[in-house]
Amino acid sequence: MYTLHINKIFTMKLINIIFLFLFSFALKSQVLVPILQGAIYVAGNDVNIKVKSSQTISHPISTPFNFNITVSVSSNGQSIANAPIPNSVSCSIPGATTVNSLPVELIDNRFTYAFTFTGITSAAINWQANVEQQLLFIDFPANPIMTNQFPRLEDQTNDGGGNLQQAYFYTEFTGFDYTNYSSMFYPGGGGTLGSDSNGDQYVQ
Repeated sequence: MYTLHINKIFTMKLINIIFLFLFSFALKSQVLVPILQGAIYVAGNDVNIKVKSSQTISHPISTPFNFNITVSVSSNGQSIANAPIPNSVSCSIPGATTVNSLPVELIDNRFTYAFTFTGITSAAINWQANVEQQLLFIDFPANPIMTNQFPRLEDQTNDGGGNLQQAYFYTEFTGFDYTNYSSMFYPGGGGTLGSDSNGDQYVQ
């Protein structure tokens, strides 16, 4: 009986170890699998940034998040002093009350706008696989520079993120980096995928 009792304890401990190993493996797989991409939609002077995941992303209320979104427009030969400044920028993630609009940079002859936003979700996140999610809305002014523009959603990793080192496409919830680095963007709304002179990815 004593031996049988020890065997039961050993068996239960072994089952717990296996369960913890599988749980840890599943969690690491969730972190390491790159699944989130971005797209850009343009209507007049308004720019909408949307994202789509190849897997469902679910997080409870009060989940920390951290995003970098970078958009650019052609400078049309103008100096940085003439760069159009957005009238407003808003994020659709519940709890993102502030979007940090960094100073405009001139990268590869394009006015480049980096937006960063962090916070704690005020509602649960449940992004279903392959369903677009509204992320960021940017209202540009009626500026002549914006005429016949093809705004880009882009990443400037090869350029070091610009002078401020923030011009990236980066998506994170509670420390999990969901960014699909090998294929960051998709051609939503008839967009075109490409890469700039530094080899950085974009969609426009």
